[in-house]
Amino acid sequence: MLNKKTYNILTLLLLTGIFSACSNDIFEDEGYQGGANPVDQTFSISTSKSDYKVGDIVKFSIKGDVDSVIVYTGDEGHNYSLKESREIDLDYFITFETQSQDGTQQNQMRILVSKDFQEDYTINGVHSATWTDITSEFTMAPPSNGTTYVPSGNGTFTSLLDQDKIDTKMYFAVKQNVLNQTLHGKGNLNRLRSFSIKRTYGAGDELFSSHNDLGWALFSTPNKQPDRASLSDNVITMRDSWQAAYYENDTEDWAVSRSLLFPKKKKIAASTGVVLKRDPSEGKIGNFNYVYKYVGQFEVVFIAVFDKGKVTEREDEIKISLNITE
Repeated sequence: MLNKKTYNILTLLLLTGIFSACSNDIFEDEGYQGGANPVDQTFSISTSKSDYKVGDIVKFSIKGDVDSVIVYTGDEGHNYSLKESREIDLDYFITFETQSQDGTQQNQMRILVSKDFQEDYTINGVHSATWTDITSEFTMAPPSNGTTYVPSGNGTFTSLLDQDKIDTKMYFAVKQNVLNQTLHGKGNLNRLRSFSIKRTYGAGDELFSSHNDLGWALFSTPNKQPDRASLSDNVITMRDSWQAAYYENDTEDWAVSRSLLFPKKKKIAASTGVVLKRDPSEGKIGNFNYVYKYVGQFEVVFIAVFDKGKVTEREDEIKISLNITE
């Protein structure tokens, strides 16, 4: 016969074992956080680990049953915290590459932006407009750098957007100044290629306009030796004058884009979830597999509904944190 002390010890051990089993199934499954008061402790979702690589199959093991469940996988378009539509600020930037050969003059090629250019694609037209020099945003090829193209890095112009308007019309220009070469040294042969405008809003970069979509118009001051600037596929070329009649002139070359309209914000559609089960008639779910296509840290949220359609209807949020690497 068990004495009272022994009975109490066995009872405690039995309860501890039961609680431990529930903890393993419900609260200690890898990544599972659940609600503060889980509705049904016979239902759980877990993964075998928290770290996966891009392209791996992530298997979510689902135990027990539920009336309905939807999952937000945490990647773009399926983020539970963004399930309501919203507007977000856009950030714009430019990238290109430059080359500079055979000269000594500094800072010849400039990147300019105008909001009041009147589309008079002449020297008088550009001189009548207001231009903001944003060259300092970029890395430019130094004089006599040879045939190697130097990447510019990302140069932003977002601060130039009109804050009191929903969008801003802008023009871009690539300008070359060649000063009197007798006094200031020989000018360079400068090339710029792959001028691209991109935008970002926290979900990766989007191409807004590519080099060949910008409708470049090319012209020079009348005191420049003819045919020393040219446009070819994806490349703007600007040379110095070499003939004696033009050698001592201060000259300008301009390549000016068409107008572009830049929205300040982007409307983002509400994130959506994947419905795993709509109602009790569909039976148990089993497992759910998913493949992540890019790196990041993702919070996966399952919304489980119990007693659906009844006055006792309740729901629980089951959260699993995943780290996806290359």
